[in-house]
Amino acid sequence: MCTIEKEIEKYLSEIQNNLVGSNKAKKNIISEIEGFVYDYAEVKGVKDISDIYSHFGTPEEMAQTYLSQSDPKKIAKAVRIKKAVIVGIIVALLMFAFIIIFEATSANNEHNGFENYEKITEETHYILE
Repeated sequence: MCTIEKEIEKYLSEIQNNLVGSNKAKKNIISEIEGFVYDYAEVKGVKDISDIYSHFGTPEEMAQTYLSQSDPKKIAKAVRIKKAVIVGIIVALLMFAFIIIFEATSANNEHNGFENYEKITEETHYILE
């Protein structure tokens, strides 16, 4: 892959990072933009990414263009889903950490209890002799 192709891929990746919506919607948008960008680069013989920026705009501007054409309800739904997933992951991690701490504490208490049992047994055996 030549340098301009790498730069175009980075450009497309930055656009995708600035998009809001489902992964499927983002991939569809990027696929469309990718076609435009590569066609332009081929026809014009683009050698530098600045030509892409001059013609299409910054990644942020490109993302904003597509977002302004999107349905606000779909964008809001995608944001809610993303937030719910993040909250779910955080809750799951906290529960996992709590379980690990609880189990470690229980194992430590059981171990200490077993040591006390051994001492009592030895003392009882000594007394009985």
